[in-house]
Amino acid sequence: DDRQRIVGPSDDRALEIVGSPALSRAGPRLGELPDEITELAEKWRLVGSSSDLKALVRRIADGDKSPWGTARRLSWFVNRTLGSKRASHLLGSAEDALRSGSGDCTEHAALLSRLLELAGIRSRVVLGLIYSDSAFRLHHWVEANVGRADEWRPLDPMFGDDEIDATY
Repeated sequence: DDRQRIVGPSDDRALEIVGSPALSRAGPRLGELPDEITELAEKWRLVGSSSDLKALVRRIADGDKSPWGTARRLSWFVNRTLGSKRASHLLGSAEDALRSGSGDCTEHAALLSRLLELAGIRSRVVLGLIYSDSAFRLHHWVEANVGRADEWRPLDPMFGDDEIDATY
């Protein structure tokens, strides 16, 4: 991973955090959810079949041929669909999160990972630390494999970020 590197002479080393110019810090800000996607999500909440969930994923991807574009759109959907809640129990299922319409970072990450899987994009849920409110806190986000086998890109559906910075 080339986002961090040690620089300086051996007796005076420092850690340099490097931004990734290929990623947009603005995140997947694509506006409000179209009515059709909202209606498909609501239908899934009521019926809950796997085929309906796959149809929802296809509609959110909206013909985007780029795995990274699809991943960003799915993260945007999770960010817009799930309200936040305080961590009150262990990780719920992705389906539970979508049905309830809320979740903490664990449910956001679980749902995004499930949607990426249905879109044919490999992903992994990451547990790490995030610096927030003057303290480091446990936090979940997702990395999606969107190119070469070793190219994993971060997505944080809780905050709508598609780049991980020094606060992670």
